[in-house]
Amino acid sequence: MTKKIKVIIKNLHELELQEDAKKGDIINLKENIYLNMDIIRKEIYEQEKNKIKKKLIQEKENEIIKLKNEKEIEIQKLIYENEKKRIKLENEKNQEILKLKLKRSSFNNKIIGENLEKWCDNEIQNQMLILNDISWQKDNKIIKGSKADFIFKVYRNNNKIENEILTSAILEMKTEVKNIDPFKKKQKNDQYFHKLNMDRENKQLEFALLVSELEYDQENDLPIKKVSQYDKMYIVRPPYLVTFLNIIISLARKNKELIYHLKKEKQKFKKEEEIIKSFENMKDKFLNNYLIKIENNLKDIIKENKSIKNISENILTIYNKIEKKAKIILEYHLQLLIKKIENFQIEKIIKKINKTRN
Repeated sequence: MTKKIKVIIKNLHELELQEDAKKGDIINLKENIYLNMDIIRKEIYEQEKNKIKKKLIQEKENEIIKLKNEKEIEIQKLIYENEKKRIKLENEKNQEILKLKLKRSSFNNKIIGENLEKWCDNEIQNQMLILNDISWQKDNKIIKGSKADFIFKVYRNNNKIENEILTSAILEMKTEVKNIDPFKKKQKNDQYFHKLNMDRENKQLEFALLVSELEYDQENDLPIKKVSQYDKMYIVRPPYLVTFLNIIISLARKNKELIYHLKKEKQKFKKEEEIIKSFENMKDKFLNNYLIKIENNLKDIIKENKSIKNISENILTIYNKIEKKAKIILEYHLQLLIKKIENFQIEKIIKKINKTRN
């Protein structure tokens, strides 16, 4: 009996037996072809399906990547445009500010200078003009193409007779100019010494005071400073103007006392210039020595202050306390100077001269 053998058609050239076969067994090609074609179709279908699925997944992933990239590009573009607008607006704003600075730089010095003048004028009007033997007036007289800001005079009495002036001062006010061209150099105090001295000589006044806000950032800045290049010239910070003028007034009144004693003692000796010279030396000694004392004290305090400030901002209380201490020391020395002048005995000079003459 013959047996029908099952086979699988592998390809056009090969068959694979699915069971044992002997000589004489029959292979039914028709049934096997149908059977294997179904399997092949199924396999092809699965392959195609997987291929399409993989392709769709890849396309979807590519689309997602593309959209993501496009979104990132769009965001980057938006950020760039916004930054571009911001920079443009910033530049426009800076240009406008610079234009305003350049536009105002030509007259800012006058405006701010007048504000300082007004402040000083108010201080004198409120604190000193109750004294009847002094005068404070705007310097309006131009001599040799120049004038200062104010003239201060102390008279022998309330009549204020011009040939009975005890002492006098020319005052120039200078302040730091704000909103100017940032590339322009800052003003310095020494720029004005020569002009101030010339104004003093033109007006025939004794003291020259530069009431200044310039160079406030200078190391070891002092409220009152002697100008070494010129006789009886001082840089005074605005808050200490009244105090310094009080010192000048004290010296002037002591000068009046000296004149009185000269007349009284005229019968005893004739060399008045010796007394006047002694008094002038006393004035310079008092002023300069006390300013040196103030400077030395303040330098130590300022040094200590800066050291503490640099350690930590958290100890601001200590910093402020030392700042207050510096002001107290300054006021103490200035008031002590005024007392020294007031307590100065003219008789001591007279006795000293008499002894040398005998």
